[in-house]
Amino acid sequence: MEDRVVMGPFFNRGGFQAWFFVCFEDVIVAIPQGFWYAIKSAATGGAMMHFGAIGGLVQGLADASTKAHEDKRVTKLRKESKADLLGATGNVVYPVPDIASIQVKLAIGSPEVIITPKGKKRCVYGVTKPADFDGAKKVLTTLYPNLIEKKGATQPAT
Repeated sequence: MEDRVVMGPFFNRGGFQAWFFVCFEDVIVAIPQGFWYAIKSAATGGAMMHFGAIGGLVQGLADASTKAHEDKRVTKLRKESKADLLGATGNVVYPVPDIASIQVKLAIGSPEVIITPKGKKRCVYGVTKPADFDGAKKVLTTLYPNLIEKKGATQPAT
């Protein structure tokens, strides 16, 4: 396995903030992508679900350019140094020892990845593209098996 896995985009704030996760063995770094990136990227996955008919129209126009932009962004995140990712303003850093649990679940509306830091409010990230849900669940379960909450469990699996 490489030293990191890059996943995304994920969404929060009603779909108006996009994030990529860079997952290392000891830390997850959530990197924000900005408002316009979120709108454009959401249009390629679940636009009809999130934005109705207007989303469907935008989806048809944005698919190819957004895919190329996402690929370029993932390539950049795979090359960027860990120190730069950890120190960049705006990035959210989740040290693995400080995470109480990670949930990857199908929710009403869209699938979700929920990271709950110890003693802090949970952070919910939507998975707009259904095909990305299974991949995210597999990667997070493989990398962080002791943090993944099993269905119906109140505590992370050990």
